[in-house]
Amino acid sequence: ESLQDQLSQLNENLKTLQREIELIMPDIAGTFVIDNMNDLDQAQRRLQSFLKSHTSQRSIALKLLQLLNKLEVVEKQKVGELFGKETVISQRFREITKEKYSQVYYDQEDHQIKVEQKSGKVLLASQLSSGTYDQLYLAIRLGLGEKLLTKKTGFFIMDDPFLKSDSDRLKKQLELLIKMSEDGWQIIYFSAKDEVQSYLAEKKVTVFNVKSS
Repeated sequence: ESLQDQLSQLNENLKTLQREIELIMPDIAGTFVIDNMNDLDQAQRRLQSFLKSHTSQRSIALKLLQLLNKLEVVEKQKVGELFGKETVISQRFREITKEKYSQVYYDQEDHQIKVEQKSGKVLLASQLSSGTYDQLYLAIRLGLGEKLLTKKTGFFIMDDPFLKSDSDRLKKQLELLIKMSEDGWQIIYFSAKDEVQSYLAEKKVTVFNVKSS
């Protein structure tokens, strides 16, 4: 009776072990039964193979994560280099805003673009008025273009980029675009605003009127 009890307990232990193995390797569920020592030995070999395979995969995954982390740091540095007090983007933003803002920089910790006022106060881009936000967007766009093309000039296609700008800001931004065109940049500017057309015509910029049918 004692041996029968021990055998029953052993069978229960084997069933428990089988369930635990199936939780680890669900692909063998229903196809693998542990009834004797040979089955137990086979289960051990399968678990060892499983452990070896997943240890190797984990090692590869950790190495990949390390590489991705290094790439992330490098990319953040590249983005950060585009911004800062002496960068083209900050220079353009100072020029557009008449020195009201001293610099544009990228906060690598917060992953956000921030601007610094002449007084030293720092603001998130999202905290700017819609008109100043347009000016910042223009400065970044022009700065990126100049950075990508180094000392060469290229072209911009713009579709009413300053809809939220008041009359004064609008003229300042158009003046900057005119200055860039004089420096060799080609700019195609689409607008439905009569104010834009009138101002550009005054500056002897080529204007084409396209009427919708």
